[in-house]
This record gives sequence, structure tokens and C-alpha cells, in this order.
Amino acid sequence: MTAHAIVPATSGLHPAQPTETADHVAERHLVRRMIMWSALLMPAGALFFGTLVALAVVPTGTAIAGPIAMGAGTGLLAGLFFGTWAGFVASVSEFEDLEHQ
Repeated sequence: MTAHAIVPATSGLHPAQPTETADHVAERHLVRRMIMWSALLMPAGALFFGTLVALAVVPTGTAIAGPIAMGAGTGLLAGLFFGTWAGFVASVSEFEDLEHQ
């Protein structure tokens, strides 16, 4: 019978490996920042655009559900765009530091 060693589980989804290069770490940080900023700005954009459309439509006395939903959808897309842009801009300095090494 052979003995098997018990290997402890690592914490986190993707722990940093010793063989991982600085480029891979920077790319992972870029993706993480893009997801984080998009997750933050998508609901904010939906709320902003939905409120903006509601303020424009309510005084007219027409049905408001459709226009508010379209405003919220537009806000989601705007939040996705500006979230990925903000995540990219937040990572530029890390890539510049890699370039100058």
C-alpha cells in the first residue's frame, strides 16, 4: 500500500503562482478592475438614465413604464462602456511600469 500526502487547499480562486510573470498579473488586475468598475457603474447608469427619462416623461401625462425601461437599458450600456473604460484607465500605470522595466 502506498502513502498519499495530504495537500492543503489554497485560498482564493486563482492564487499567484511562483512561475506567473508580471505580465499575467497585470492582465489579471486589468480584468478585475474592468469587472469591478462595470459592476459599480452599470446600476448607477441605469438609475441615472431611468430617473432622467422619468423626469422628462412624467409631466407629459403619458405612460412612463416603457420610456423608463429604455432609459434604464441605455444606462446599463453606458455603465458597461464607462466601467470598462475606467478599469482600463486605472490599469494604465501598471502596464507603463512593466514597459519601463
